[in-house]
Amino acid sequence: MISKSSLNNDAPLSLGTLGQDEDTTKHKLWHKAPPTMDNWLSYKGLTQDSHAYLKLIDGTFAEIMAVEGIGLSQLPDSQVSSVTEGFTNFWRHYLEDVTIVTTPFPATTTTQQLYWFKKMETAANTARQVTDERQKRVWLARQRYSADRIKTAKAVEEQLQNQEYMMVFFGPSINELQNLVDTAKQFAGTYLHLTTMKPKRKELMVFRINNMNVKV
Repeated sequence: MISKSSLNNDAPLSLGTLGQDEDTTKHKLWHKAPPTMDNWLSYKGLTQDSHAYLKLIDGTFAEIMAVEGIGLSQLPDSQVSSVTEGFTNFWRHYLEDVTIVTTPFPATTTTQQLYWFKKMETAANTARQVTDERQKRVWLARQRYSADRIKTAKAVEEQLQNQEYMMVFFGPSINELQNLVDTAKQFAGTYLHLTTMKPKRKELMVFRINNMNVKV
């Protein structure tokens, strides 16, 4: 059995270093060593079906799924125990190869900045048009408030990172990979939430893993 591999990326990734710690023990599903992170990061594209699996360079396939994070520090002790037991139970039952990716991505506040920029423009335009001095002061105050919100959003983008979690499942064929993914969902339990990504998001995630310092 291949041991589950975990990738905790605290620094930018490069294809040359990924997969060096992969366990290359033979697996019953594979006639050769299972795919490494190098293979799926260098994928050839997505399958043209409802699954949109990653087509790896060695002719095999992979599925990348989002894993919802759980703030254990915010939970009571009794619930923390349930979460950890559920996660342990998953690994006891799911015996196939899977890679865990825990990756800090740069935070992006583009949407928030755009929202407050429009608010600021509206306030500035209105302040120029009104003749009542009291109303003008109100709109100028709104303009300054919006500008402060934009400044705060930019600071967040420069200083913070988003922690994202993913699981990557591998299979020698589309049908076998589908069976493995279905099995993983079956054993996921209450607290391990596996979410299927849309094709565009899968492509974006692989791009971001390969380009850790790029804001998308």
